[in-house]
Amino acid sequence: MAEYHFDVQSVVVCGDIHGDFEALEALIRERDMHDTLIIVAGDCGFGFEPFEYYQRVWLDSYRTLHRRNCWLVMIRGNHDDPAWFDSHRKKFNRFYTVPDYSVLKVKGHTILVVGGAVSIDRADRQEAMRQYPDQPCWWENETVRFDKEALDGLPAGTSIDAVVTHSAPSFCLPKWKNGLKRNALRDPWLIRDCAYERQQLDILSEYLFAFDHPVKQWFYGHFHTSVAQEINGIRYTGLDELELAPMELP
Repeated sequence: MAEYHFDVQSVVVCGDIHGDFEALEALIRERDMHDTLIIVAGDCGFGFEPFEYYQRVWLDSYRTLHRRNCWLVMIRGNHDDPAWFDSHRKKFNRFYTVPDYSVLKVKGHTILVVGGAVSIDRADRQEAMRQYPDQPCWWENETVRFDKEALDGLPAGTSIDAVVTHSAPSFCLPKWKNGLKRNALRDPWLIRDCAYERQQLDILSEYLFAFDHPVKQWFYGHFHTSVAQEINGIRYTGLDELELAPMELP
């Protein structure tokens, strides 16, 4: 399990950006963020362009991040190539793509991040890749999975108090993603697979509860919907595209 430490004063979680890194950088400047960790909750947009493209994106954003002592951490969405989030991938300075089940440490705060979901338009994307195999737009291992081995490997004494995922447990709103039933007309296993995706995060929630992790906040993207609800003492925040939400620090 990868662990990252950040010397900042605040944490902000951002909804899906779908490759619009310029818009995210503009938000950092408009909100006058300093000493901040920004976590993108998946669908960052990695894998649709060659490596050199993202290298230029990093070079363009590095000056803003460095001057403001900000860090950008991105987790895997269903519209991201999972290879970009491999633990062995070279990391850009202040611009990280982190593996699933990474732990972020900020001011005594311990944040678990878990990516992945099912693309409800996967049938269209699969067809596009059959026609244009050199233009990737879908990855077979896109969904989220509960990884007990990774969680069991947490260092002794680790207490997770916040979670950021791309999708959300089944008891969180919304219950389904817009367009799911329409896309299921040509993808007969889609509803089943989306239900399984949510169940994997149910199991994650049950695990954290069973082992007395003091989780108080849970953020997610994927559904392109703003929602806030409190369930069993945990505040669940769903984020629209490029929506920012502050994380409370102890």
